[in-house]
Amino acid sequence: MAQAKGFRVVSDKATSQNVVLMRISPKMDLIALGFETGDVSLHRLAWHRVWMHTSHKNGEPNRESPPPKPGAIAWRPDGRSLAIGWNDGNVTQHDIETGHRRKEKTTKFDSPIVYMNWQRHRVSNETRSLYRTDEPTSLLDLPPLEAEDDSKTNEDDDDDDDDRSVDDDPSVLVVLEEAGKFSFSFMGEFVFCSLFASNPLCGAVSADGRHLTIVGVEDSRLSVGRYRSDLIGSRGAELAHLTVQYKNIGRLLAYMESSIGAMHDAWDNILVQLDGKLGKFADSLSPPKTFQGEFLSLLTRGVMSLELQSFLLNDLTERSLKKFGTSIQTSYTSILKLALGNLTVAGQQMIAQLSHLLGMARWYEQFGVLGLADNLVNACLHRAGSLMLKIEELNHVIKTSVRNLDSFFKLLYKAFLQLQDVPTQRVVEVLNFSDMDVLHVADFLTEELKSEGSLKLERVGQYLQNSDLVKRIDIPSAASRGMAVGWTDFMKGKGKDVFFQDLPGKSLVQCLSALRGGIDIMFKEVGRVVNGSVHSIGVHDICDVRGIEPCVSVLVTDSTEELAVIEPGGERVLLIRRKDSGEGSGLRFARLDVGDRKVSRVSFYGSKGLGLIFDGKEERRRQDFGLLSLDGIETTGRVESGCTESDAIDVSANVGQLHQLPRFESATRLCLGVERGVAAVFSRKDRRVVVLDLEVELSSSDEDEDDEDKDDDER
Repeated sequence: MAQAKGFRVVSDKATSQNVVLMRISPKMDLIALGFETGDVSLHRLAWHRVWMHTSHKNGEPNRESPPPKPGAIAWRPDGRSLAIGWNDGNVTQHDIETGHRRKEKTTKFDSPIVYMNWQRHRVSNETRSLYRTDEPTSLLDLPPLEAEDDSKTNEDDDDDDDDRSVDDDPSVLVVLEEAGKFSFSFMGEFVFCSLFASNPLCGAVSADGRHLTIVGVEDSRLSVGRYRSDLIGSRGAELAHLTVQYKNIGRLLAYMESSIGAMHDAWDNILVQLDGKLGKFADSLSPPKTFQGEFLSLLTRGVMSLELQSFLLNDLTERSLKKFGTSIQTSYTSILKLALGNLTVAGQQMIAQLSHLLGMARWYEQFGVLGLADNLVNACLHRAGSLMLKIEELNHVIKTSVRNLDSFFKLLYKAFLQLQDVPTQRVVEVLNFSDMDVLHVADFLTEELKSEGSLKLERVGQYLQNSDLVKRIDIPSAASRGMAVGWTDFMKGKGKDVFFQDLPGKSLVQCLSALRGGIDIMFKEVGRVVNGSVHSIGVHDICDVRGIEPCVSVLVTDSTEELAVIEPGGERVLLIRRKDSGEGSGLRFARLDVGDRKVSRVSFYGSKGLGLIFDGKEERRRQDFGLLSLDGIETTGRVESGCTESDAIDVSANVGQLHQLPRFESATRLCLGVERGVAAVFSRKDRRVVVLDLEVELSSSDEDEDDEDKDDDER
């Protein structure tokens, strides 16, 4: 083993908190750190902090409801996004420049997340080219939600400027839950396969998706479970293309839910204003007088009670009345804009996406075999059509309500002017209150308000509740309006048996909820079929880990998967590889003897080698870091024949120079970045992170000078 000379130290910094997670970016000079307090930060390798994501509100912990803490982090293979798995079961994706959480890319799991591995998925150029078109696979531009612009925070960001086609850079995120459930998802969003294992530690899927490997502990023995799915292996491009549709449909659902939420907020604003003005008058009336009765008397007989006169003279002014009416109409207009602009556009795109998905489902040899059932897609398409009809119905109701409310405020203003002794002719000239306005006010008083006489509008509001409609709305036919037969009339007539069904008793929220439920069933069927294609091809015993914490590192390359395991005692390292060709197919291993020093941590340095933390000897407790080259090392032993009984290979000559860690006696975290040629080591006892440049070796004199210049700067 080479003498300790060392590598160039990029940074050597103390941390104020214990680091529980640490990953180096695969493409950039960045390192992500997860702290036991629940914070996650992103730093440059030179230790300039890029951002800090805190789960505490206002930076202060809440003892009554503890914030979630990170259980795993993983970089997307292209380095453009960071996934964080939390102990509340959520997996969130974050923009690397701002740290903003992409809320449309949050996946909910059943139990705390304890391990994640994000790896590239290889799709052949031949199959990938089948689904390439000149048309963009992303959604058309959707109208912006004004509420989002006002409420956007540092924790949420809807900017998906990195959204490219999944076919451009397909990847698979492996997620392990505390309950022992492994989930595999394309681009960290579409879960296409799930497996349960006993006491699992980590896992991986081969680059082609055909082989799945799970490492776990059973009866104090470390074991490797192997699974195979030819369906995943042969339909990787199809799964990637299906993920595009899954992402688009999911974003449309989230967009429509946000639009309805904004409509609900605008509706609440209307109710608050009405309660603040007209509600006081309604509450002042003694039975049998009612709000409707007072204004119907004014409308039909021109008679105002003393209570109404007092309300108009004492509680309203001409300016406040105009402002009141304008504010109410503005809120109505906002709701109409959300319904016509946002929901209609999103609904049309939803039908387009589902229609495309239906075509995919009918191509059984490529997509139907994955469980994409055309009957389930067709059911979702019909529900989307019913939702569009409901949006059209709501548009009519809103327009009618705006018209009725406008006439009602004309009546209020007319009565106010009459009390001010304004000449009748002048009132007529100003307001132009027509016979149609009389009908509209009557409709407002009898249809818009609740039947028991309280001042609560419900004609529009009932569409925004998750319950059946209280007042069923009959939309006049096109013929009765002197128009040609329209789309809505056709759908409610003969067309309903062929296309979409009208649901007159259901609210808008119920229709959207039914669509989401159908979409969930459709994609869960894909997961069920893919899961059924996965079968076990063996579980292999590796070594005894009784009384110790297993240290395992996983590497996935285009051709194979590799595991590095420290044997009990730290005197040997097991290197395990999957081999698929020839007589030696299966798992093969080699026992590596790295010299007279015990190894406490191991991590792959890509396919180049292994990064090792060597414990100090009795006379010198400080630890060393070294690189073990894997060049020329063959794995020839059969795992099924036993790993710890074979002879070890002396590879001490393959260990390059060592780097002394002068402040380290118990390194607890080790990660390496092969693309950037760096390693990071954290010591829990000393609360220090050291980042090393593995491409620059130092001489002994350089190292001595470097030791003298080290400082104890706190982060």
